[in-house]
Amino acid sequence: MDERGISACRWSHRSRRCGQPGCHRQSGGSTRKRRQQPVTRPYLYLAAGTAAMALLGACGTTSELADPVPSATPSTTKQIAVPAPPPTSQVNNGSRGRVESDPCTEFDDPTIERAGYDADTRERTDGIHEWYAFVGCTFVNKEPVGTLGAPVSIRFIDIAATNITLDEFRQRYAGNYTEESIGGRSAITYSRPRQCGMVIEFPKFALDLTTTAGLTGEKPCDNLLNAATVLEVAATAAI
Repeated sequence: MDERGISACRWSHRSRRCGQPGCHRQSGGSTRKRRQQPVTRPYLYLAAGTAAMALLGACGTTSELADPVPSATPSTTKQIAVPAPPPTSQVNNGSRGRVESDPCTEFDDPTIERAGYDADTRERTDGIHEWYAFVGCTFVNKEPVGTLGAPVSIRFIDIAATNITLDEFRQRYAGNYTEESIGGRSAITYSRPRQCGMVIEFPKFALDLTTTAGLTGEKPCDNLLNAATVLEVAATAAI
């Protein structure tokens, strides 16, 4: 494996801090955007009514009028209440292609909620290196805990599309991974201190998921399979 940046940064994108040399990372808080109300244009009712009467008189009956215009096609805009900033510019020296997939925009709020996380915690956490890239976001799940019901972080997940291949992940975690199949796709699970990860292979990228437990009794791997199953379906629909 002749990609010099991989070992140098130790794939530190999965940590929420990226302080190693050669490692460039955007970690931007999301900004809430208030939707603008549509502007209603005034209509000249009197003129329109007069024109309509003249048309009816000329045509004879309303059955001779043209069919009504079909309604507009429903919007396919994804439901994302708190969008993330745009992705960081990639470098990708060498033979790796650009990462075109972006989980921050492809996984909408209902998908993230089904995966077990709070969609409004969407935060971009790209890991851009000289020889490879991770493009994605971090999400948190918070729940009320204790007699006062104060919100406590139960779990975290980093979701990233990367141009590092599944085979390279196998080499990176040699002796510390298990072969899996998610939605019929080749995948592996691996573990690190206080974290649990899964990589799912797609034709032009790998989807890397890393989960971390919060301050409760939940373990890092407890929700990983559910999240991976939900996100594989969403990623398949996006390609």
